[in-house]
Amino acid sequence: MKTVVIAEKHEQVAKYVAGLGGSAKKFNGATQLEHGDLGTTTIVEASGHLVGLVEPEKYDDKWAGSWRLDTLPMVPKEFKFALTGKMEKKAI
Repeated sequence: MKTVVIAEKHEQVAKYVAGLGGSAKKFNGATQLEHGDLGTTTIVEASGHLVGLVEPEKYDDKWAGSWRLDTLPMVPKEFKFALTGKMEKKAI
């Protein structure tokens, strides 16, 4: 069986490794634990927010630049999300 755990920060990865036990190997920014008959657990460090709302100008050109009272409130019909920070760079 294969299991993936997403840890919120680096310190959590160490706690998961200590709690789950097994033989730990690091690769490609992740830690992999081998549990014999129980299979493999891969722990990935999220390191910040993974996704966020897109900027207002991505919804409508009139929301670009500085805010004006005539364009408020900025409430799109459907909210859109995008990868942020390090996650955006890894997806490319």
